[in-house]
Amino acid sequence: MLWEMATHCGLETPRQLTPQHAAQLPPDLAPLLSDAYDPALVWDRPIPIDAFGTLWSETIVDGLKKLDGVPAEQRTALSYETLLEEPEKELIRLAEFIGVEPHRDWLDASIAHLDGGRPGAASKLAEDELTSLLESCSPGMRALAVHQ
Repeated sequence: MLWEMATHCGLETPRQLTPQHAAQLPPDLAPLLSDAYDPALVWDRPIPIDAFGTLWSETIVDGLKKLDGVPAEQRTALSYETLLEEPEKELIRLAEFIGVEPHRDWLDASIAHLDGGRPGAASKLAEDELTSLLESCSPGMRALAVHQ
C-alpha cells in the first residue's frame, strides 16, 4: 500500500511520503498517512492477487541482489515447505547457523505457529487468478531459480 501511495503521488519510494501527500491520495489510502492510524485500514483492504504477486516478486529480486553482497558462509536458505516437512530439524539447523541454542520451549512454540494449510493454496484459485498470480510472480521465481 505504501508503494501504491508513492506511485499515486509520483514519488520514487514510499520513504518520500509525508502527511502532506494525504491530500493527493484517494479516500481509502489517505488515512494511512494520518496520526490516527487504524489497523483496519490495512487488514480489511483487499489486495489484488497480481499486486500481491508483484510485491512478492520485487521483494525476492531485491533481496537476492542484496544477498549477493553477503559472504556465502554468512547466509543460509530456509524454505517454508521444508520447514513444514521437517520443522524441528529445520529450526535446529537455523538456530545452529545463527549460533543460538535451540531450546525445547522455543522449538515447541515455533512449531505451534506454523500454518500447514498454506502450501498449495494457490491451486485453489480460479484459473484466471492463478494465471495472474503466476505471471506477476514470474520475475521472482526466475531470480530464485538462477540464485540456487
